[in-house]
Amino acid sequence: MLTPTEINRCTGCGLCAQVCPFSAISIEKDLIGHRIPRIDPKACRDCRKCESLCPSNSPVTLHKPEAVFATANKNKAVLNHSSSGGVFSALAVEMFRRGGVVYGAAMEPDDRGELKVFHRRATDEKELDSLRGSKYMESDIGSAYRQAMEDLKAEKPVLFTGTPCQVAAMRAMAGEKAKGLYTADIICHGVAPQTMFRDYIQLLEKEKKGKILGFSFRSKTLGWGLTGEAAVEKKKKVKVIPVPCATSSYYTLFLEGRLHRESCYACPYACGERTGDLTMGDFWGIEGVLDLKQKCAAVGISSETGASCVLANTGGGLELLQRADLPLVETSFEAVAAENAQLRHPSEKHPRREETLNAYQTGGYQAVERQFRKRLSFSARVKTALKTHLPRKVFLKAKKVLNR
Repeated sequence: MLTPTEINRCTGCGLCAQVCPFSAISIEKDLIGHRIPRIDPKACRDCRKCESLCPSNSPVTLHKPEAVFATANKNKAVLNHSSSGGVFSALAVEMFRRGGVVYGAAMEPDDRGELKVFHRRATDEKELDSLRGSKYMESDIGSAYRQAMEDLKAEKPVLFTGTPCQVAAMRAMAGEKAKGLYTADIICHGVAPQTMFRDYIQLLEKEKKGKILGFSFRSKTLGWGLTGEAAVEKKKKVKVIPVPCATSSYYTLFLEGRLHRESCYACPYACGERTGDLTMGDFWGIEGVLDLKQKCAAVGISSETGASCVLANTGGGLELLQRADLPLVETSFEAVAAENAQLRHPSEKHPRREETLNAYQTGGYQAVERQFRKRLSFSARVKTALKTHLPRKVFLKAKKVLNR
């Protein structure tokens, strides 16, 4: 068993369970649903291999970016199905061209038909679709680290993508000088538990009176931004409905920093020095970077269809990026970090996070939804009232309550 302090430092990367030579470690869920390791004292031989490789105990070397770029995939179909600029897809295609394999997070139905996010191995472009797009929750790493190691031993190039802590775990397992391993971390806000997302989906199914077959956090139907999308099956017909961030409890609470693991609020990787050979993310605010406008427009990079930022943190990462079929417009780290706070510091814990988590533990997701709807309806009432020219004292009081 881990102490409370150790659990709070745990990132849930799952490396310990895959490196234990005695199968003494299993990955279970805490009261909220976050993934944590459990040690069987009867099976444990106190070899300490898990401790020596754990990135939380022995952090891997971080790299300062060698070059920073703005980019977007040239393939319009791929770009439209990507959260931002489709960098991952272009890197994956280049890896396949080299005879390599790619690992990333996929959202697909499990054996019970419930949407689940897990790390999956892809060997060709046909297998990339479910790996595209943002998934705002923990990924079940499964046996991905071990599989990647088998590929490396077979001398297959490997591109491993994931959250910075997952990338750190992969690097820790492979070793700092692993031949053929390329890693790409994402600019990560933090991770929420899959169980809470599952319960949110079940509630959404009741509301829409249908089965949700697929969910995207970052649809581009209404343009590049923060609008989700759900595919709902009802009476044997599938309809795609928008899920705006502002009206979605899960989406809003995630972005507010209420659902993350405890360790996410002190993440050592949320900074300018990175764990991956490459770092991928949205280039928020690109339209305001004056010296980029003409250069980006000339090569088809647009804030209308989605733009990515890429940090090349190692020579190997830069070489892979330059060989991928991507237009690259060089920019500065400061321009990218201006509206990507997690390149400067970890996500901030919301002051009412415990209230949200307590509601979930005691009343399930229905209690979280009621809490959110009460706040949402109150916001709408205040906004309507403000239009009727309230006295200044009443306006300030309403605004204070609204921002709690």
